[in-house]
Amino acid sequence: MEKLAILLLTGCLLYSFTINSPKSESGNYCNARFDFCISYPSDLFVKKEVSDNGDGIELSGLDGEVKLSVSGVKNVLDQDLEGVYEDLKYSISFSEGGIENEIVETGEKYFLTSFTANDKKFFVKAIEHQEDFVVLLAETHNTSLFNLKDFKSEIAIQLEP
Repeated sequence: MEKLAILLLTGCLLYSFTINSPKSESGNYCNARFDFCISYPSDLFVKKEVSDNGDGIELSGLDGEVKLSVSGVKNVLDQDLEGVYEDLKYSISFSEGGIENEIVETGEKYFLTSFTANDKKFFVKAIEHQEDFVVLLAETHNTSLFNLKDFKSEIAIQLEP
């Protein structure tokens, strides 16, 4: 299993926003079901829980100030990226009582957004991958902990072709 994870990690394409942290060591997680790997600052995300269904992983800091989840999502509704964006935005807005200060960046096969809601800062990236999506969601109560530039430079998703 370890050899498979290493093979997946080294064989992954850097199809994403590339992220390295010169100050911290990286933790890694690979998902064979949806063919993606993620690198993250292991000093920030110290608790790790892999989903029972094999869709992804949830990471959090010791103090609960920051949470990160990344998972594959089957596209059973045959949505495009705009539909995924609208569904995620609606879901978070509904559960948090609205969103503010939204910044959106889009590309051909991804969207990246950040916003505040209920005294929390959220970052979401969804990538179209094969016929499905890989969705990354980060949340922090400490709004000074991350900004969009830091988020893009600290978390890496690599997709296998």
